[in-house]
Amino acid sequence: MRSYHRSAVKIICAVLLCSVLLTCLACLSGCGLIVINKTVADTSATVSDITSSPLTPTDTSGGPTETTTPPTVVDFTSRLPEAEAALDALYNIDLSAFGAMFACSADTVNIMNPEEGSPLYAARNLRNKMVCDKYKCTFFFFSSETEKMKTDLAASVKSGDSGSYYADILVLPENAVGGFLTKGLLRDLRSLPFYEIQKTGNRGAGMYVKTNYVDISAAADAPEDIFALYFNRSLTGEEGSEALYSAALSDRLTFDFLLSFIKERESLSSEGKKMITVGDEPYEFFADIAAIRSGVDFLTDSDGNIPTVGWNKENAGSVSSLLNEISAFLSPDIYDTETFANGDVLFRAAPLSDILNLYDKKTDWGILPLPYTADGMPARYNVTRTGSPVFCVSANNSRTEMTGLVLTALNAASKDWIRDQFSIICIENYMRDNDSCLALRKILEDETYRDFSYIFSPVCDGLGDAAFGAARTCLTKGTPVFDSVNKVLKKVNSSLKKVY
Repeated sequence: MRSYHRSAVKIICAVLLCSVLLTCLACLSGCGLIVINKTVADTSATVSDITSSPLTPTDTSGGPTETTTPPTVVDFTSRLPEAEAALDALYNIDLSAFGAMFACSADTVNIMNPEEGSPLYAARNLRNKMVCDKYKCTFFFFSSETEKMKTDLAASVKSGDSGSYYADILVLPENAVGGFLTKGLLRDLRSLPFYEIQKTGNRGAGMYVKTNYVDISAAADAPEDIFALYFNRSLTGEEGSEALYSAALSDRLTFDFLLSFIKERESLSSEGKKMITVGDEPYEFFADIAAIRSGVDFLTDSDGNIPTVGWNKENAGSVSSLLNEISAFLSPDIYDTETFANGDVLFRAAPLSDILNLYDKKTDWGILPLPYTADGMPARYNVTRTGSPVFCVSANNSRTEMTGLVLTALNAASKDWIRDQFSIICIENYMRDNDSCLALRKILEDETYRDFSYIFSPVCDGLGDAAFGAARTCLTKGTPVFDSVNKVLKKVNSSLKKVY
């Protein structure tokens, strides 16, 4: 008899659970477009100002050459039918005798078993219900601290008792997976019957597919973890706000534009204001943002076999120069959301989840996509928290058919419509101005960068130093990126060959 205690939560297929969401989606699928009318005079206007008139584009003067026309409408056509069709196309197999057990890290539990009242509670429960209805199965959830999950799974694998671990599927933070891999606790996903490796446009996704142990497809997508650039509209003023929105919505918000904008307002520093802060991650994470939004892959699989370090003299040199400029304005201190909310910060790089915490604060705030370098166009990708969720399977999973089916079905049922739902919730309940609504939609149109090095740095000696670490060292100490890479390059390449 097993000695562990299992806390299970059954998915209740009740109409009440999803009625509000279903009603909302039904309305959305019928209306096709919601058009937001911009009211410049009223800076506190919300998206309740919905009319049949197109949005007047913001002024595009005073910045770099315009590359695209600012959007005039926000398309809210529901993409739920696409997910339903993808799910319907999968195998029809009766799993009524099974209950799929998910072990969710306390850091990632909301991706599968969302807390009631969280913004995607109804959407993710509806997604789960769609899969359970198709296969006539039940989902159960167990939440635990990541380290305890690893300890328990290690004991289970060591015992040799197939299926003795209390979960079929693990939902882990991306930056914790390496610790499971080094102990041999995860199963190669290719061994799962019915499992289909999902094609994704995410940059860096090829590296994940090569690992064969991590699923980062649609079911693991967490729009609330994607980073955006928040700004204080009171400090920028109306003219400055218009310039920022115009640049963002016309694909002209480069790092050069942002730095020039900040330099024109350096006097704010003498008033005790911070120019740039980072939320949810250490301040040096801004180096990752600068590199990724400059088109750098920390690791690449360009040779189609063994991954190699993605830095070269050219991209390392340009990113080093950029980071040296940024370091003059980036605050090294830790500032929470309240510091920004109190009006003491000009720009803050933080996850979209901050929208939910800022809506009732006194600061007049807006959001923008993260800046990028001109060389990074058109391959711009979102940057997400290093602890974003991924799906894995325990090494001694004994119900491989069911597990493969469920993972594939969850990805099919998620698709893009959950991102749509997140933006709708934010726009209808939390956003303060129409241009921020357009910026949010623009952010969520892009794929998300997921890098092999965040997961495998515990496995490959020196990998972290040669990948994101080189950019962070440049930001914090001024060491040129390529100098840091060269110090560990041979060691890293040797480690990668051993892994592959």
